[in-house]
Amino acid sequence: MGSAEFRFQQFTIRQPRAALRVGTDGVLLGAWAGGDPPRTVLDIGTGTGLIALMMAQRFPLASVHAVEIEEGARLDAFENFKVSPWADRLHLVGNDISEFAQSQPSGIYDLIVCNPPYFRDSMPSADRPALMARHQGEMNVHQLFAAVRHLLAEDGTFSMVYPYQDLAVLQTEASNAGLFMSRCCSVRTKPEKPWSRVLTEWSLGQETTIHEQHVLMEKEGRGYSQEHLALTKGFYLGQ
Repeated sequence: MGSAEFRFQQFTIRQPRAALRVGTDGVLLGAWAGGDPPRTVLDIGTGTGLIALMMAQRFPLASVHAVEIEEGARLDAFENFKVSPWADRLHLVGNDISEFAQSQPSGIYDLIVCNPPYFRDSMPSADRPALMARHQGEMNVHQLFAAVRHLLAEDGTFSMVYPYQDLAVLQTEASNAGLFMSRCCSVRTKPEKPWSRVLTEWSLGQETTIHEQHVLMEKEGRGYSQEHLALTKGFYLGQ
């Protein structure tokens, strides 16, 4: 998914400036997140705008706000929003998420989504935009959950994708912020591979987690699994 343009059924992602481009993690989260149709949605670290656009497509009555600090990605997202069918419902902000949260009233979003920069143990890149997009130093989990706790409505949900091996880190930080897991989905690329990602949903209510599993690819490498195609139906071309 590294080309300068990636076409979906109802929108196109153009990404000539972004340090990080459309990836499977974002598509998974955009298709999986949410339940009851929200009125207000926030995409934290929107990148090229992929998940925000997916939210606008899935929830036709929702106002979708997106935050992105990296300039190249923000310019791409702005263009992608402008030419989409939902330009009037998509709003882009260039703030750091902590600064954005401080400027907003509490409890204003029914649904918050985030595909965060979770490469916290990788070596810093010499390229500043790529470093900002990939390295967690710009937005750590503690700051993320603190911002979410302030912005999330009392009956709202927060969904994110993260490395499977770091789930315990999320649970600790979420608990410290007063958020509890309500749903999670373990993801692996093939049936014989270890779990690599986890999709999680958090709320302000008591923890009653629904566990799910998802296999991205078929065993013999014949393309996407049937469960993945079912989850992402309505987005990929040719489905």
